[in-house]
Order: sequence, then C-alpha cells, then structure tokens
Amino acid sequence: MEQEQGDFSQFMFETGTVGVPVYLLDKMQQLNLSPECLGYLVLALNKHRTGQPGETLAKDPWIRWALGEGWAVWAGGTARRISFSPLWNRLYQIWIREREERPVMEAGDFDYGKILKELDRMRGSLTVTLREKQFIQELNLKYGWTTEFILTFFHLCFSRGLSQLKDYRTIAGKVYQGGLYTVDQLASFMNEIDWTQKKVEEIKRYLGQFGAVTIPQRDLYVKWNQYWGMSHMLILRAAEESVRANNVSFKYLDRVLEDWHQKGVTDLADAEKAVQTHDDQLKDAQRADRPRAQSVRRITHSGNRRWEDD
Repeated sequence: MEQEQGDFSQFMFETGTVGVPVYLLDKMQQLNLSPECLGYLVLALNKHRTGQPGETLAKDPWIRWALGEGWAVWAGGTARRISFSPLWNRLYQIWIREREERPVMEAGDFDYGKILKELDRMRGSLTVTLREKQFIQELNLKYGWTTEFILTFFHLCFSRGLSQLKDYRTIAGKVYQGGLYTVDQLASFMNEIDWTQKKVEEIKRYLGQFGAVTIPQRDLYVKWNQYWGMSHMLILRAAEESVRANNVSFKYLDRVLEDWHQKGVTDLADAEKAVQTHDDQLKDAQRADRPRAQSVRRITHSGNRRWEDD
C-alpha cells in the first residue's frame, strides 16, 4: 500500500507544481476571491509566465477565465498580448489603503528604519544585509527617492516574485533615468516590465554575453524555470559553473541543467553536491587517461568543466 501511495505521489508531481504567492493568500478577502477562484487565478498566472504569444495563451481555459473575470486584459496594440495589470492595480490600491490607515509621517522625511522594517515584514524574516542597507541609502541620497516611493518600488517588485535587493539595481536605475517620480508613473512602468526577459538578461551577463535576448534563449529559460521547476538562483549557479568551460553558451548551460534535472537537483545544496561529484569524476578520469587530461586546457583552479562528456 505504501509503495502504491509513493508511486501515485510521484505520478501526481512528475508534470510539475504551481506555487501560490503568499501575498495573494493574504489578500484573498480584499480581492473577494474564493479558494476556488484563487486556484484559477494562480493557474492563469503560471500559464502567463510561460511567455507564449497572446493568441496562444488565449486558448488556455484559465487565461480565458482571468480575461472574463477582469483580472487580465488585452494590451500591446497591434502586437496583442495579455496583461495582468488589473490584478497588479488592485493589489496596489489595497496596499495604498493599508498605508493610509497607518500614521502619516511629515513630508520630506526619510524613514530608514521604517523601510528596513517593511522589508523584513515582506520577506517574513530579518534578512536585510549591510550591502542592501547601503543600497537603500543610495536610493535616497543618489536618486532622491522618498520613503513612500522606495516602499512602493519594493512592494511592486515583491508582488512580482523578486525578493532580493540585488535584483532591483538595474530596474531602479532605469526608473531614475526615465524621470519617473510619482507612484502612478512607477506602477505603470513596473506593469510593463517583462520579468522573464530581465532574468534572461541577467543569465547572459553571467555568461559574458550582451545584446538582445533571442526567442530561443527565452524558450530555454522557460523550460528550465517553468517545466523543470528550477529557481532563478539555481539557474544562476549553473551559469556560474558554465563559465568555467571553454565553450560558454546557452547550449552548454542547457546541458548542465539537463544533467541536474536528470539527477533530481532542486536547490543550491543539491547543485553543490552535483558539482563536487562531477569534479571528483573528472579527476578520476584524468588519472585513468593522463594523455587526455593533458590535452584539456585548464582555465581555473578546479579544472575545466566538461558536462557534455557525462
């Protein structure tokens, strides 16, 4: 019986899982969402994250439900795409109302402690590092952002699944360069950001590549993140591992992640074990085949990575 239950559990999860944002759970009542409708909405959001064309997404029953219920709309002019801006705007209005119920500070004040406290609350733990604290001060001193603007910026980022301040630096620079100074302008800008593209751009920087993100690169990221269930941090770790190879490329990175996927790597701890095992196997192969080892150009202290030979 236990074996059958284990087989059934594996069957249920083998096609992947869908995460439910804690923020949506917290705001179910304000959004007037039943548990059933919350499930539909989460399924629609997950489908939207695959990055498929709008016309293709519109065939999905959960996307059609979201459009019919007003949680999503068509946008983009001639290049039609589906946007969840109505949902983001509802969440933003809820956040604004909650802020209005709190004591209002004097205009012009910069409440550093309040920002730290709010970040800890959003994350659910005391995790703000020294570098992150310096970044918050930079937003005020260099960009001239007020406490309200900074909190709105962080809130909009967290509602989109970005929880590390280091992910915000490029976005914050673009907000500043774009001359956006009101919370309404900021909300509109954040609604238009393609988060998948931003993450792929970060992967490209890790690999030492620049230029526009291509469709094949986006498709690979969707496969790693959505279909294989790998977190962005795990993909970044694989990219870090890939730069040790001679042939740094998305194709090579795909081979590393495919190997990890087949071995059941799901987090950074698993990844470190996979890297160590791979290094040990490579050393054993080099001892057994010295001529081949001498022909491999070593570019780091840990040797050349050759995942394609596994």
